[in-house]
Amino acid sequence: MALIEQRHPAFRRLMALWHSGRRGEALPAATCLAPAELADLAEVTVLLTPAGQEHELRIAASGEAVDALYGAPLTGATAAGLTPERHDAELEARLVMSTGRPLLVEDEVRRAEVRYRVARLYLPLANDDGTPDSVLCGVIAVS
Repeated sequence: MALIEQRHPAFRRLMALWHSGRRGEALPAATCLAPAELADLAEVTVLLTPAGQEHELRIAASGEAVDALYGAPLTGATAAGLTPERHDAELEARLVMSTGRPLLVEDEVRRAEVRYRVARLYLPLANDDGTPDSVLCGVIAVS
């Protein structure tokens, strides 16, 4: 079992799905891990895709459990919506796209006057030609 799954067992199934979509060294295609394909895991995931002329990353889909953590629907927001105080999520997602490797980040998020800990698992996804072009991000609350 890899370190990510040891640290956050809630991500075990998401990692297994990501690995099962890989073919050798190739990244899984975005279509095989779209939120609609994830069944019950869709509620803890966010799909980040490039949008607009600046190719900023936008949240194309956001699960109900993620929206509840952040206190509002995130679909349509920029990736920075995952780290509203620092805008780190855009950089984290871009790092994952450039390296083709998963990234686990534990962070503190503030909503109203309450701070809470979350874990974000970024998983790179490829387009039809195998080029990384989107990121599936699992988001869970941690104690």
